[in-house]
Amino acid sequence: MNFQEEYSNITDSEEFKELEKEFPEIFLSSIFLDTTGWQFNFYYTHKLITFVLENGIIKTEESEVSEKDKEFEELNIKEIKIELEQVKELTEKLTEEEITKKIIILQQKQVPFWNLTYITSSLNVLNIKINAISGEIMEQTTENIMKFKGAQ
Repeated sequence: MNFQEEYSNITDSEEFKELEKEFPEIFLSSIFLDTTGWQFNFYYTHKLITFVLENGIIKTEESEVSEKDKEFEELNIKEIKIELEQVKELTEKLTEEEITKKIIILQQKQVPFWNLTYITSSLNVLNIKINAISGEIMEQTTENIMKFKGAQ
């Protein structure tokens, strides 16, 4: 199931509709892909709530957001033209190193974009931001993970 189908299943659920009645200002802020599947993060009144569709059951987790961290924009998935498979094809061409860990987020700051962070077998961190409408690479950086050791 792709993220648009999962999103529809979540927003059509009773759990989500009840939350939406109580907080009509709720909006989708980001989508995160991990090893278990898609996680949908919704923002409302200084809170983030994460919905995960797991074996047909919707699971949620809520967390407080501090005022200084409140920089969320609404992610409109109807605008997304570049799918995950296209993004993966594009990013595979950007490194010849073996990728050992992937962090994939779909979010919005002025435009929707894919934010991909790959950790390679040589401990490089490759971060790529790709416009989810045009497919244009907005930013690309590579740094060795050891650079982050002192940045605590």
